[in-house]
Amino acid sequence: MEYNAQLDEMSDHANKMKVKGKKEFFPQLFETKELITEFYEKLKDFQSGQINNDKVAALNAMAYRKVTKKALQRKLDARTQNNIGVINKAYDVVKDATSKMNFNELQEKYGGLAEKIGSCVFSASNFIEALKEDDCLCLTYDVGRSQAAIMDPTQIVIKDVFPTYITVSSFMFSAEYALKANSEAHGGFQKSAQGEIVKGIARESITGVLPLYICPEHWTVAKQLMKPALGWTVTLDPLGYAFSQVKTVPFMVLCKLYNMPPSEFTEFQIKLVEDTCMEIIKDASNPKNEIRLNEEVTKLFEGYLKDPLVRTIDSIANNQVFLLQLYLMAKLDMIKLPGKEHLEAFFQAVSEEEMRRCTHQYDPTITDVNERLLRVLNCDIEREIIKPVKDHVTKVTGGGDKKITGYAAKFLLALGSDHKE
Repeated sequence: MEYNAQLDEMSDHANKMKVKGKKEFFPQLFETKELITEFYEKLKDFQSGQINNDKVAALNAMAYRKVTKKALQRKLDARTQNNIGVINKAYDVVKDATSKMNFNELQEKYGGLAEKIGSCVFSASNFIEALKEDDCLCLTYDVGRSQAAIMDPTQIVIKDVFPTYITVSSFMFSAEYALKANSEAHGGFQKSAQGEIVKGIARESITGVLPLYICPEHWTVAKQLMKPALGWTVTLDPLGYAFSQVKTVPFMVLCKLYNMPPSEFTEFQIKLVEDTCMEIIKDASNPKNEIRLNEEVTKLFEGYLKDPLVRTIDSIANNQVFLLQLYLMAKLDMIKLPGKEHLEAFFQAVSEEEMRRCTHQYDPTITDVNERLLRVLNCDIEREIIKPVKDHVTKVTGGGDKKITGYAAKFLLALGSDHKE
């Protein structure tokens, strides 16, 4: 892809040529570009041939190529080339791990848990049966993404989390089948686009999967298969995996679950994803690692109030992910949180930073400060303020011209109204 960049630069210079020079130069330029494109297509085919898992190879061959930002495409291509060995090793580790498992013992030990979680909607395998097939069970969700997610996985959107479970191989088989019928079945790089890889038990549109920590044996497989699963979910290429996806996407799924209507089933799903995120934190904080997640998060937390630059998007891409990592580290006794006064100041600073980040999403023509703040806070002004005020006025006045006095009058004045309005 570096050659394409050089050709683009040459094209810019060529635009300054005289007409005769352009006529001679540009046909050769276009022919060269076509040769480079053909070379990368052949390279993609070669990559697929080097992958030791048929489903991953099939998806890699069908990787989404409509990345309009060339710099992002070049970085993704470089990553996929480097990841062939990573993904192959992941599958080798899985085969080695499952070959040493005693499945009769697993059934005796975890049979009840397997029954409680349920089975894959596609293969009907529970998590123990999935392990027999060098596979693992996953939570399902609907995801949207922009091209920016290639380098920053916080740029995905978890639209919904579903009660359906599916194995990684079943999801990849479904993706291959869906993409043959519709090349845009995954939704592409449009956050608002609705994709559909496979239907869930409630006819929901599943577009992403999260391999789960269910027990230590299942995790040895799940954390390896998470690499192609998240690579595909975020970049639409199983070889597009980056460790930043592991440190981000599961926490975004957990955040979505926290904000879903409470139920016994939702609480169970929260427990599964919390356990998964805590295992990720423990693995990523291994003392043998050159960069340890617990040290990264601790450093950001300690500097949040001291240095405003720590709060910026360059340091903390997503405040919700950061807070969840901090919360789960506290549960794991990996960090000792300070007293109430410091925490109140910390959360005030987080709120201010989050509001600062959110302001760009709203209409800049709004000049009223109160209205802007209410919109930043995602407040439905009509439902949560105007209607309750009208109901209160009607209740106090009985719908007539009775004068409103005291606290109610001051309340209305603070909103810029009087009892007649």
